[in-house]
Amino acid sequence: MTEIEFFATVNGLLSIAISALAFYAVVSKRISDGLVMKAGLILLSLGHFAAAAFLLDGSSLDDTVPVLRSQFCVRVGYLLFVVSALYTLNLRRKGR
Repeated sequence: MTEIEFFATVNGLLSIAISALAFYAVVSKRISDGLVMKAGLILLSLGHFAAAAFLLDGSSLDDTVPVLRSQFCVRVGYLLFVVSALYTLNLRRKGR
């Protein structure tokens, strides 16, 4: 196993773990979140799942387009999640 294959495997496994945790946060009734935060978590979960699928399927790691697409979903998901979390914290701080 080459160094790049090793890191692709490790990153794929970590992406599966993050995807599963984000999916759990979406479907769990114990976690209360708004629509924007839920959309961010869904994109985060899908993006990490897509990255894991690409990294672990054994295909050529030279094609960067699938990775860029999955990372786009991840980054938009993080953006929505953080904006929603900051908005929620601001509302709580103001006592609304």
